[in-house]
Amino acid sequence: LAIATVRRSVVSTTRGFGLADAARGIPVVPSTIFATASISKLVTAASVMQLVETGKLALDENVSRAAAFTVRNPAFPNVPITVRMLLAHVSSIADDPAVLASATSRGDPSTGLGDFLRAALTPPRARASFLDAAPRTTHRYSNVAVSLAALLVERRSGESFDAYSRAHVLEPLGIRGARWRLAELDTSRVAVPHRWIGTGYEPTGHVGHALYPVVDLRATAGEIATLLAAFANHGALGDARILRADTLARMLEPVAPALEPSQGLVFQRAELDGQTLWGHEGEDQGATTMAFFD
Repeated sequence: LAIATVRRSVVSTTRGFGLADAARGIPVVPSTIFATASISKLVTAASVMQLVETGKLALDENVSRAAAFTVRNPAFPNVPITVRMLLAHVSSIADDPAVLASATSRGDPSTGLGDFLRAALTPPRARASFLDAAPRTTHRYSNVAVSLAALLVERRSGESFDAYSRAHVLEPLGIRGARWRLAELDTSRVAVPHRWIGTGYEPTGHVGHALYPVVDLRATAGEIATLLAAFANHGALGDARILRADTLARMLEPVAPALEPSQGLVFQRAELDGQTLWGHEGEDQGATTMAFFD
């Protein structure tokens, strides 16, 4: 376990507990790198909204135009799917278990983001990737949908999502050690995922995903806390600004309150001891994560 806290835009606490590698007895320290799981989506959301600010993307734009392939629910072919729908999980794109399993690999993925999404969202596999409900009529959390938003960042910026997010979101905040690929990390510093087998914990090994922008960011707790500090400070940290204050305020408003009042643009709302918090939680093999701010 690693924790980090922020007060007044400063990372004030970083602590490690237990073992990062049980087999070798390596303890968790503040510099231990963890799989952040779906906290990764906060970086995805910031990247998308930067392009919205510059006019390279529009929230109500038909995603088929930017994706360079048609994205329509086969049961509702005349209803366009928009960027806003992707970020708010109301696009009717589903997370089919077989599709997600095929996106997961030992180590870094070998399938590209665009190739995987095109195959998953177009015939003949498209039917499994959509709900039997029209876009914006139901809320269903979808890794595939937010991954598609990340692909739009690639299409409109001309950079890989990996390169764009590091250059425009992470590094301006001084987050220089976080990576999307295991191959770019010293894996001796990365906490080993484990699972409980009834009598103890066994290591499962590191996994990667073709849908990497929504799950594969690896960072220290302090680096994630730095990202939260920028969000808590209305999109800025020190001399760096990654989002305008009005953009961040828009991201923290429920998009379809009648369907899910706690869902903003990727951000999730939580209530804790009378406080309203915004952020995201995540789960992946051997990882459970939470990142929320007031």
